[in-house]
Amino acid sequence: MKRLRLICSQTLGRQWMQYFLMLACLLLLIAGRAQTYPVQVTTTLIPPYSPVLSYYTAADANNLQVIIHVMELDRTDLRAKLRVTIEGAGVRLYTSPAYVPPALVLQGGVPEMLSGFDIRGYLNPNNLIFEGITRAEFIKSGKLPEGFYTFTIEVLEYNRSVRISNQSRANAWVVLNDPPLINFPFSGDKLRTTDPQNISFSWVGRHLASPNSAFSTEYEFTLYELYPGQTNPEVAVRSSNS
Repeated sequence: MKRLRLICSQTLGRQWMQYFLMLACLLLLIAGRAQTYPVQVTTTLIPPYSPVLSYYTAADANNLQVIIHVMELDRTDLRAKLRVTIEGAGVRLYTSPAYVPPALVLQGGVPEMLSGFDIRGYLNPNNLIFEGITRAEFIKSGKLPEGFYTFTIEVLEYNRSVRISNQSRANAWVVLNDPPLINFPFSGDKLRTTDPQNISFSWVGRHLASPNSAFSTEYEFTLYELYPGQTNPEVAVRSSNS
């Protein structure tokens, strides 16, 4: 009889635990749905992904896109700013609270589309707080450590710095591809002068094992002139005599 009571007690205990877990999940779901913001932001990173931050803020590129949408249609002249966080590979960079950017003036129902060039101030090393790496180390190398990163962008009310948007995240496998190997001409070769002059250059890419190998790769070819008496090609490259 005591054993039967014990089994019944254990069964009732498990049932109550199941009810409690179901109730807790339901409350969390309701709380999640209740958490709404007047501003919605969407962040997009376009591959390939580079560890160099200036790559995302170049004027002629469109590698980083941010779309901000004020959901309140009757809202006008909402002054806002962003908070940018880049986290991964053991490092974390985020917008310094001391940075005072120009205000974004948002209008209800009118999407605000920003490029990386538009928010270049937020990715300036002088306006970022560094964790896991120092600012001096970052500036010296000029790039982030390679690895998987999450770019998070939030919209803040301009004066109070209170978050008024969702946390928009975009993920990227940040890596710098290896340079190609030159097939022809070989280093140090002396080519014969012909009329007309026709020289064929060829190389083999070494990016196929990279996480960015699925995306198109572009090469920039530059030909430098060596002046009479100038024997070191690195000097010609540094002097930019292209």
